[in-house]
Amino acid sequence: MLSDTVNDPFDISGGANNLLNGGNNVTMDGATTEVITPVKVSPFGTFAGGNYFGARGVFLENVNSADANNFFLTNDVDNLKQPPATVPINITVKDTNGNAVEGARVRVEQTDGTLITDGETNVSGVFSDTFTYTIDVDVNLIVRLKGFINFRTTGTIGSSGFTASVRFITDTIVD
Repeated sequence: MLSDTVNDPFDISGGANNLLNGGNNVTMDGATTEVITPVKVSPFGTFAGGNYFGARGVFLENVNSADANNFFLTNDVDNLKQPPATVPINITVKDTNGNAVEGARVRVEQTDGTLITDGETNVSGVFSDTFTYTIDVDVNLIVRLKGFINFRTTGTIGSSGFTASVRFITDTIVD
């Protein structure tokens, strides 16, 4: 497969099939082309130290989430590129007695209000998701559930992810 991986080798919106013009032909735009000579002993790349190092021009699609941070690709100009890291977002919600709160609505958003992720806590009072990390992102965390006072705080999704513990206070005024 041919592709321009110089600018952003990890964003081909819609998958690898969008690089083709409906058949097995690559759409050319008049740019300079170059022949990539495969390395005969490892034409697709090598595996070393728990990481896959893709050969020049190799593209990976549908990578298992457990391996999302364990590969490097070589772009068209022979520079090794590591994909953005996938980091965890973990929110734990408990009541004032320390019991897990199931069904709490969790929202993590950028400080300008742009949604990053949302959902509900499970039976263990935990909401989990992942985030594609490239730089630190300041976030608002909002957690709500009828019968409890809404919880809101700020934080940062960093290179190791974002973790928060919420202690819900019972709302004595709710009907």
